[in-house]
Amino acid sequence: MLLCCRVRRSPKACAVDVDEEGPYLPAVSFIMRRLPSQLFDESFRSTILHDEQSAYLMKNLPSRYQFTTPQLLYRLTDDGISFSRFWARVEDAEQSIMVIRTIDGEIFGAYCSSSWIERKDSNERKKRKYFGTGESYVFRLENTNSSGLPLIYNWAGHAIKNAPEFFMTATDKSLIVGSGNGDAIRIVDELTMGSSAHCATFNSPPLVDGGQFEIEELEMIQIDQYTNAALKYLFPRNCTTVLFAEMDFFKSNCAKIAFTRLFSVMITAASTLVYFPQFAKILNTRSAQGISLLSVFLGLLGSAGTAAYGFHRGTTFSKYGDSVFLFIQQMLLFTLILHYSTHSPFAFAFIAACWATMFAVIGSYIPAVVLKGIFKYSIHIVILAKLIQGRLNFRNKSTGQLSLTSMFLVIFADMARCVTKRNESLEMISLRGISIAMSLIILWQFRIYRQKPVPELKASDEAPKKPERRRKSE
Repeated sequence: MLLCCRVRRSPKACAVDVDEEGPYLPAVSFIMRRLPSQLFDESFRSTILHDEQSAYLMKNLPSRYQFTTPQLLYRLTDDGISFSRFWARVEDAEQSIMVIRTIDGEIFGAYCSSSWIERKDSNERKKRKYFGTGESYVFRLENTNSSGLPLIYNWAGHAIKNAPEFFMTATDKSLIVGSGNGDAIRIVDELTMGSSAHCATFNSPPLVDGGQFEIEELEMIQIDQYTNAALKYLFPRNCTTVLFAEMDFFKSNCAKIAFTRLFSVMITAASTLVYFPQFAKILNTRSAQGISLLSVFLGLLGSAGTAAYGFHRGTTFSKYGDSVFLFIQQMLLFTLILHYSTHSPFAFAFIAACWATMFAVIGSYIPAVVLKGIFKYSIHIVILAKLIQGRLNFRNKSTGQLSLTSMFLVIFADMARCVTKRNESLEMISLRGISIAMSLIILWQFRIYRQKPVPELKASDEAPKKPERRRKSE
């Protein structure tokens, strides 16, 4: 009875044969049709496995973890034969790969999909002894000469209903991976001895001959989803080595790529705060006087078009993320203006319309040609929005409730985009220059119209009219 699959969670790529042998579950034999895709540049280093074998284990990891190169956490011969030393180094890792070599030369191990520190969660362990997820797997080499690819046993639940979910459990003096009618890997006696039996969770046979083993070498490899993924984005390919090891800042494009990507991330982060000073000013004065509703709507349309088109194309979030945050803030700004005007009943209707549009974009209900058209003319729309606001300021001889801080942030964001998108066409660079010029004009209006309120009729100007009308009627 055997469930073995070289393809990670791809039953359609496997042939299925049922064998009634075995005391607990029908056996399903998955025969490899194709290798899993590779999303990483370099596999982890191991003294037990060679590079091709470690790369194969990485190919069978969930795709979100394949962008990182796992790092060695613990090696028995280097760090000591002790569970206390083992847990001190291993338990904080989010996920890990365990590789074991016995004194007989047998090699096997497991991918542990959760952190081992969960063994200390006493409240949760009272409810459920085991932890981990169905992404876990165990593996072994089919022969003892360390050649060939590992044979991987995925969770039986991918093919069999009601399969056990006994993935991981541990105490301070023992460790188990896979259980149910027997443990796939059980380690005791201060990391020196262990056993392996038929396991219902992975539907796997004993991973070693005879079921008992004595450990010669054990390695724990850490998988870090977030930190390495961030470094991978900022320093693609071999740029980490080029910039930090070889200190080559001029001969390659790595410095340019890293600077551009870092600046893009900074712009996206800064864009989350652009309109907060404007919100504060409106809420403090309880007035949006002097802010053009049409100008804000056009700016919102430009940001929405850029964000929607970027999402539709599936481009990196850092390339359109600033537009997403600007759209959300401009939507809230438009709502505040409506709320503090005579059109306040329409504020909630506008929010509902915006949310409906967002879901339409996510669900691909808006034709791509429409999104592309808005994106193509988004910079023109933004320029028009600034022109309308500048004209209103000139007509009123006041900047009203416009926030000077927000305007500075808008200008900074526009200039930053010019730096990161300097490879654009001359026409687009010119349009961005015009957009910055319009922002500078509005900034200049803050200086010449300072301390000049928006002209409005005072309540006292209209008060005398009502008594006069009443006297006439009398």
